[in-house]
Amino acid sequence: MPYHRAVYINSKWGKLMLHSDRHLYKYLRYTLIFGLLCIIAASLVKSFYLEPVGAITQKKTFEHLKAAPFTQTVPDNTFSETCTYHVPVGVYSSPVLAVEPFSNTVQVALDGREIFSYEDSEKEKGFNILWIPLPDDAAGKLLTVTCSSASRNSIEPLIMLGDQNALFINYLGDNFISALVGSASVLMGIILCAASFLLYLKNRGISQAALFYLGIFILLTGIWILTDSDILQFITGRTASTTLVSFLAFMFMPYFFLLFFQRILEKSPRPLRILGMLMLVNAAFVTVCYLFRILILYATLLGSHLLLVVVMGFILKISFTEFRRRQSQELKKILIGIGLLLAGVLAALAAFYIDVAGRWYPICYSVGILFFILCLTSAALDNTYRRMSEHASLKAYKKIAYTDVMTGMNNRSAFTRYEKDHILPAASACLVFDINNLKHTNDTFGHLAGDELIIEAAQCITETFHSAGKCFRTGGDEFVVILENIQPDGLRRKLQDMKALLDEKNKSRSPALNLAYGCNYADITGRSVREMFEKADREMYDMKKRMKQEEG
Repeated sequence: MPYHRAVYINSKWGKLMLHSDRHLYKYLRYTLIFGLLCIIAASLVKSFYLEPVGAITQKKTFEHLKAAPFTQTVPDNTFSETCTYHVPVGVYSSPVLAVEPFSNTVQVALDGREIFSYEDSEKEKGFNILWIPLPDDAAGKLLTVTCSSASRNSIEPLIMLGDQNALFINYLGDNFISALVGSASVLMGIILCAASFLLYLKNRGISQAALFYLGIFILLTGIWILTDSDILQFITGRTASTTLVSFLAFMFMPYFFLLFFQRILEKSPRPLRILGMLMLVNAAFVTVCYLFRILILYATLLGSHLLLVVVMGFILKISFTEFRRRQSQELKKILIGIGLLLAGVLAALAAFYIDVAGRWYPICYSVGILFFILCLTSAALDNTYRRMSEHASLKAYKKIAYTDVMTGMNNRSAFTRYEKDHILPAASACLVFDINNLKHTNDTFGHLAGDELIIEAAQCITETFHSAGKCFRTGGDEFVVILENIQPDGLRRKLQDMKALLDEKNKSRSPALNLAYGCNYADITGRSVREMFEKADREMYDMKKRMKQEEG
């Protein structure tokens, strides 16, 4: 086989394989997304029907928070710990015990009488605050809190005692930054999604996918920040659903950021596509584990964190490479944003693994993500502006390419394109016009007078037929009009209007403007523009001959 033939076959086979690979990737991605949505729906239903912990109702009175100095004992060879405390007399008007357990079961007793119990052996009720109002006669009694776990590695519970209003204000203060950043992110995400949709409607043909994916990413970020805080428990009391939504938002955030990044690059490198599939697989795995109690949600966090680190590493590498090659301001802003986000992420991960119950984990993430979002939004707006500018330039070039400079009508190229792309429906007409005696006018009165004839002929044709169809100047003195959905009576009225307009112009001009025309009408569908043009053109030349004979 000749070398050039072999190269051609290999190249063709490579393109075919690449095309098939992309179709396979899309098929797998959509199948996985559909299955994942079904699993997520089932998991949300399950979480909704788990026993709610209860919402907080704020009291009108306010007293300062009183931290409880508990005495803690941990029996040997057990996975439980007991904390005891004598409730003081005359200190709390409406005492509430707030327990943030990291254990499977919690029992609360007053002088040996159990007043509250909580069990979550599968760790599926979510991270919550047990809000336990104490009886009115609790003052002076011994309060006992026993927390039991399935392993010795459980984290020590956080326990506070105080008036309900004081505790509420304390938790509200701890979560204020998260609530503020989360709410702002949700609002900003919705605005960007709506803006991308409106821009797409206004500028058809310009992809707004980058802005849309960024909007989804920011929306999920806000949802994650809000659900990762204690705010929603105070409102809904459904910690199981809140925790599940928090995990889902956290897993899908990097996926939509990846889609946004690919649109900024205007290409989809294979490693990024594979990482996107891995994120979907990871989300499906975590949700299946939750739905069928294979693993608790918190046991899957390490895998999600590692995948996130790998994704950010690839994005950084590709961003640096592309930035050196293109010096794109969009990529520069993304790199700055990633740098600020990484600082927040590293601080948050350190806070999480050092002190899971600490408040610094969501705060570090919130601050890092806030700056990240601002940088990404700026990059997305730059990308949108650039695309719109390119589209506007392209439209301007197209208009120049398909517009006749002298008359402003569609030119010959536009007509050639139109006849290739269109099959005329029933009740259509093709008219061909030609200026009589244009050569004589040029020879007698000069080419400027001939140009005036052409311009005025174009004005008459456009004024008469523009509202009903398309008008073209296909030659020096030749014009074509295509009318669709017009009845014979309507066509006759248009031609009469055209004659009246010419008569009016000829009252005040010399030489006179006379047009010969041919018309072909189709009362059935399926006629080609070329076929109708040829018949109308022949009729025009027949009329031109008759008009010359009458003059001569």
